[in-house]
Amino acid sequence: EPLSPITAFSIRQQIIDAISIYEPRARTLDVAVVADDKNNAFKVTIYFRVTNEPEQATVNLVLKRLR
Repeated sequence: EPLSPITAFSIRQQIIDAISIYEPRARTLDVAVVADDKNNAFKVTIYFRVTNEPEQATVNLVLKRLR
């Protein structure tokens, strides 16, 4: 997949959809997907809140193409 804004938007939507379907205890607050052209990857940050927990949680990950 190309490192384009369209691909980043698609990844963001798929992550939001997957969390809402497969993890009902988490409420997604935001998902940031940023292209990293130098490393041919996307940096993803997921901000969410777990039901009945007052604090926001954050997960950072890198999606890198395997060749």
